[in-house]
Amino acid sequence: MSKFQQLKHFVLILIIFSILLSCKTQQRIRLKELYEKIGDEVMGNNIYDTSKGPSLASTKKIIKKEDEKKDRTKSRFFYGMKTRRAYARKGKDPKKREYELFFVLRKPVPINPYVTDIYWYHLKKRQIINGPIDERDKKYAKIIHGPYIRRQGRKVLEEGIFYVGTKHGRWERYDRNFILLDKKRFYKGWPTDAEISYYDLNQQKPKEVIPIQWGRKEGNYYYFAENGTLLTTGVYKDNIKIGIWTEYHSAKRKKKETQYPKDPYSTVEPFILKEYDAKGKVYYDFRKDGPKIDSTAAPESKN
Repeated sequence: MSKFQQLKHFVLILIIFSILLSCKTQQRIRLKELYEKIGDEVMGNNIYDTSKGPSLASTKKIIKKEDEKKDRTKSRFFYGMKTRRAYARKGKDPKKREYELFFVLRKPVPINPYVTDIYWYHLKKRQIINGPIDERDKKYAKIIHGPYIRRQGRKVLEEGIFYVGTKHGRWERYDRNFILLDKKRFYKGWPTDAEISYYDLNQQKPKEVIPIQWGRKEGNYYYFAENGTLLTTGVYKDNIKIGIWTEYHSAKRKKKETQYPKDPYSTVEPFILKEYDAKGKVYYDFRKDGPKIDSTAAPESKN
């Protein structure tokens, strides 16, 4: 063996010895901190004398529990907000039962008043609810915040992230063979590709939200008054209005409900279902008064 190789081996051994010595010192410091935390009554008069306290094996277990506790504490903070774990289950058949695993905020925080899809957990009903929180349910409501997983047994069916009750980041749905069915991206409740116009330069007061996916209108549409009141909402599918579109008065009371085709390929003309006055009283009902074509709701082009 050459002198160079001998020198190389010596340096390597010296580095390994330094690392081991450093680890031993760190472990001793951690043991000291742990003993001080536990107290003299557990460790005896001399807190550094391990023969008068727990064995090395039990001490390692305590250190491991402390580390796990710290990891759990860190993992329960999302976007700077403290949460706690929660779960809900769907279905009575154990073989088909689905579980929802998620986190809820420990303290109430302001909710975006413009986003209508707010997800929260009802402590009494033990289920996730999408929608506004009634005054009578406030004491049972916990806002969902952080990672979310819906699974059946070990099979993941849906996963995503919530931000103060709104969908955020990437959301994916799978079938029972873990084949991807759908993938969407959100930013604090809005689709990331949505075309959003605002009343103000600071972009704090949305005026119109047009949902866009893959270059086409797809999803929930919203139009707001400058004071934040929702005036119009409905759903687009493949660039076409479908289902029931609702218009509101300024006081969040319904103004008109218009029925559009149930799918974008139907040739059925849109018609008015109901009309309301400013006080919320129905003055036209399709079922009682007969059909009434909405001249302002002409079908849109698919192009």
